[in-house]
Amino acid sequence: MTEAFNNSTQFMTDADLGAIAHYLKSLPGDPERDGKPWEYMAAKDSAFTSAGGHLYETRCASCHGNDGKGQAPWIPPLAGATSALIAVSDSAINISLNGSLRVVADGVPDAYRMPAYREQLTDLEIAQVVSFVRTTWGNSGGEVDSQAVARLREHTDPASPTPIVLHMR
Repeated sequence: MTEAFNNSTQFMTDADLGAIAHYLKSLPGDPERDGKPWEYMAAKDSAFTSAGGHLYETRCASCHGNDGKGQAPWIPPLAGATSALIAVSDSAINISLNGSLRVVADGVPDAYRMPAYREQLTDLEIAQVVSFVRTTWGNSGGEVDSQAVARLREHTDPASPTPIVLHMR
């Protein structure tokens, strides 16, 4: 925690802390608010014929799998991912736009990293693939539109491999 404090949390503003609290409160898990807990549902073959399904199959499935279950410990599942279950889509859009840093598990860095699709995919294409992920395998986050992608594309740093903006509604 010393590293987190020295390099990050001590610099948080009240707005940052409020956004974190809002995000944490929005996470699924309250049965009264959220209903039945998430359950995995296999994707139908027809799901991959949509524009988002085709993009997923050609850009994402080789790592995350057609089943959305990823490849532990380094490639996370998208089936049941928090960013695919909550109403706010910013996290899923950001990772699609900006990629991620390497994952280190048990002191061993992975050989993979989530690529940034900022330069390869349009706002509409990112909206389609993110919508596919957020509505497949039992995920209930819902669809996103290209305007949401455009807004985050404008407010994130393409030089940063991790998302830097989280807009909470």
